[in-house]
Amino acid sequence: MIFIYAKDKKIKCLTHTESLERNKQLLSVGYIHTATLDPCRFLEHLHNNDLSVPGDLFNSVKDLSKT
Repeated sequence: MIFIYAKDKKIKCLTHTESLERNKQLLSVGYIHTATLDPCRFLEHLHNNDLSVPGDLFNSVKDLSKT
């Protein structure tokens, strides 16, 4: 699993272990947990969905920072 934290349009991607260690610290400085991804399912989404419209792939990744 990948744990996504966002602040000011920037993201931090952490493993489960890293998230357990850093969650409180990240929240205390203003990061928000925005998503938990299963990397396999996310790659399937990127590959199997019609992302041929310019910007779709970009937007799928940029959406991870939405709070």
